[in-house]
Amino acid sequence: MSETGKDLQPNKTTPAFQFGSNGQSMIAQIDIWRASAINILLIVSTTAFAPAIIAWGWNFNSSTTEKGAFFFYLAIFILLAGMAYFRQLDYRIRAWGFLFLTYITGTAALILGGLAGDGRIYLIALPVIASILVNKRAGASILGASILTYVLVGYSAQRGWITDTLLFRENPLDQAIWLQEGIVMAASLAMVLVLQWSFNQFLESTAAKNAQMYERIKHFADELEHRVDERTAELKTAYDTLNAAKNEAERANLAKNEFLSRMSHELRAPMSLVLGFAQLLQMNQKEPLTPQQQENIGHILGEGEHLLRMIDQVLDFARIEEGQIAVSLKTVDARAVLQELYYLIAPLAAPSQIQIELNECAPDALFVRADPQHLHQVLLNLLSNAIKYNRRGGIVTISSQCPAPQKVRIVVSDTGVGISEEKFDQLFTPFVRLVDEPSEVEGTGLGLALSKRLMELMEGEIGVESTPGQGSAFWIELPLLDPPEISPESGTHAVQPAVFNPPPGKILYIEDYAANYELIRQALADYSQVKLLWAKDAQTGFSLAEQQQPDLIFLDLQLPDMHGYKVLQELKQTAGTQNIPVVIISADASPRQKKYLIEAGALDYLTKPFNLKALVHSIQVWLA
Repeated sequence: MSETGKDLQPNKTTPAFQFGSNGQSMIAQIDIWRASAINILLIVSTTAFAPAIIAWGWNFNSSTTEKGAFFFYLAIFILLAGMAYFRQLDYRIRAWGFLFLTYITGTAALILGGLAGDGRIYLIALPVIASILVNKRAGASILGASILTYVLVGYSAQRGWITDTLLFRENPLDQAIWLQEGIVMAASLAMVLVLQWSFNQFLESTAAKNAQMYERIKHFADELEHRVDERTAELKTAYDTLNAAKNEAERANLAKNEFLSRMSHELRAPMSLVLGFAQLLQMNQKEPLTPQQQENIGHILGEGEHLLRMIDQVLDFARIEEGQIAVSLKTVDARAVLQELYYLIAPLAAPSQIQIELNECAPDALFVRADPQHLHQVLLNLLSNAIKYNRRGGIVTISSQCPAPQKVRIVVSDTGVGISEEKFDQLFTPFVRLVDEPSEVEGTGLGLALSKRLMELMEGEIGVESTPGQGSAFWIELPLLDPPEISPESGTHAVQPAVFNPPPGKILYIEDYAANYELIRQALADYSQVKLLWAKDAQTGFSLAEQQQPDLIFLDLQLPDMHGYKVLQELKQTAGTQNIPVVIISADASPRQKKYLIEAGALDYLTKPFNLKALVHSIQVWLA
């Protein structure tokens, strides 16, 4: 039986389970009571006899009858005292001994004392005592012996066989009185025995009922134990099933995380090259592209950026569903974020001749509690949708309102086709797009669903108001804060130097894929003061790092002979390389991976694909 079954199993040592099939527990209790009763009777009898013996001995005379009676009662006293003292004898033996001695004493008292003596009291009490102390048969036997004794004593007195006793000297025999007394005694005995036997019958009936109750309780206990065993087995089966499901879910979760990580890497790696080399063509000043080529490159970069955003949205949404994205709520200048986004989306709106208007309720600053990066992401999604679903020559308005003293509402409205109210419930559903022809507008249907999840994580709200044919207004609400004493975080992009003029230095790039190295090499080709070294594997990277002592190391994570994390550990634990700053360049965009490697000693973590202009400006900062 399981532990649960043991806990629920009835305790068979408790009183409720001590009744046997024949009422053994009740009988055992009666036996204990009878043993106590005989002990009390022996003590009382001995105590009662003691003063009588002493008084008799004090007034002792020399008559034969007196001598015989004295020694007779003295012997009875000694025997009673002995039985009272030796309690280790079985109580039944002591009970029969007490009955026998009492019967002899009663008979002697009847002979010596006659009708006025105490003998008849003994003869009346003995059957009752026998029935109580032993059983009904013993009571009936003593009753018969008492009646027989009474008759024999009367008959002996009538015949003159006991004329020398006190019976004739003090209480002459009168047969009528003797018979009357006998009848009274017999009636008294019968009445007492009926009452006593009724009591015994009650005890036996109670014992039988207890036995039946025990059987029922035992049956219920067995049935309960059986049910407990069945329930325990069911619970164990359910537990095993749940445990197996849990283990399977954990394995699926690990597999999913591994899949997301690999998908992120496998999709971002080629995207890095596509966008990177497109940027190189766009940045080439020695051999400028024609306007048509610039336009083509713009299409490549635009579609690449769109594909990258879709990848990011899918991965972010999956991480939110798994609870893997955490927020860091800070004091954020929402006005600065809106201004940054205003300048960011203006080029996106230009091809469709869409005007961007920025209206604010606060002239200087508007501080909210939010995660800077996620706030930037949510607003960018709303603004991108406002441009995509707007009409040509339309207007996108960015405004901030203060609907309550401690609340701020940022509204992004457009002049597009609008959304009917019955479709509001589907707006924030993943992979649902509310356009007549999905091919008209690019997207995955994840932007609004992701924005809603991010707002919930930031303890904010998101909603929509729309009129078909006139446009839509999406809004977010966040807690309004007082201006901080120090400069808060606003956007997500660091300030970059206006001109790239890095100091002389050596950079070691540990990367097994030649195309990635070539991309960085061409990005730095115009800066001869920066020397770029290349290692295809970890061992070559260790050797070059110790021999060349580079000023900066770029490190990929997926190397053929060792994982990048171990490479970073080796570099930080080796005396000759532990002070060289290491920047991780990887297609794995997992925030947990980034945090893990930064804590391990990496200077920074760049996710492929990256902006080449931002990279070269960051190199200037790192080398300085």
